[in-house]
Amino acid sequence: MALRQWQAEALEKYRVSNPKMFTVTATPGAGKTTFALTLAGKLLDAGRIDQLIVVAPTDHLRKQWSDAGIEKGIFLDPSLSNKTAFVAPDFTGYVVTYAQVANNPGIHLRRVSHEGKKTMVIFDEIHH
Repeated sequence: MALRQWQAEALEKYRVSNPKMFTVTATPGAGKTTFALTLAGKLLDAGRIDQLIVVAPTDHLRKQWSDAGIEKGIFLDPSLSNKTAFVAPDFTGYVVTYAQVANNPGIHLRRVSHEGKKTMVIFDEIHH
């Protein structure tokens, strides 16, 4: 699937600037999820990250992110709970809600720092 012009330009901007944090603002339906997963795929393929965590506002979006990830070859657990210590090895990462992070930030910190894995975190709809 070809990227939209803004997505390709944003990927190039990321590549050139190599930032620790990168913000994308676009209208609903513009392709933010596609952009984020494309970038994550490139970083995974290059060995720059080992895992991906997506933080979304609702359980419904957890499933959407997981389904979109599958299309890009990135397997994200959409149902990981705060009771499970670590992500199963057959997943590249997971999708969690902001409420889950707020209810137990320590578990997410442990998952991010587990075995020194380089982690990318995507904050979807951060205004929530």
